[in-house]
Amino acid sequence: VVTGQGWFDELPDDSVWKIGAGADEIDVLAGALRSLATEPDRRAAMGRVARAYIVAHCAPEVVAARYIAAIETVQRPQEFYPPAFVPDANPLKAITS
Repeated sequence: VVTGQGWFDELPDDSVWKIGAGADEIDVLAGALRSLATEPDRRAAMGRVARAYIVAHCAPEVVAARYIAAIETVQRPQEFYPPAFVPDANPLKAITS
C-alpha cells in the first residue's frame, strides 16, 4: 500500500495499492489493509506482479547496469549526441581563441 504520489505513482497499478493523500486517507488505508488481509488471491496476485517488477527494474545488477550506461554517456558524449551538442574538451578554448 502506497500513497499514489511522487515516484510511488510510477509503480504499476497492479503491483501496489495506491491511495490518495487527503482527509480520508486513514479510512482508505484501513479499507485497503482489510481487503488485502481478507483476499488472499488478490494479495498473492499483487505480490507476484510486484516481485516481477522489482526483479526486472530494481535488482542491484539492473540498477548498476543503468548507472554504468549513464556514466558512459557522460564520458563519451560524442557517441550519443550530434557534434553540435558535444561540449569542447577545453572550455577555455573559446575564450582564448
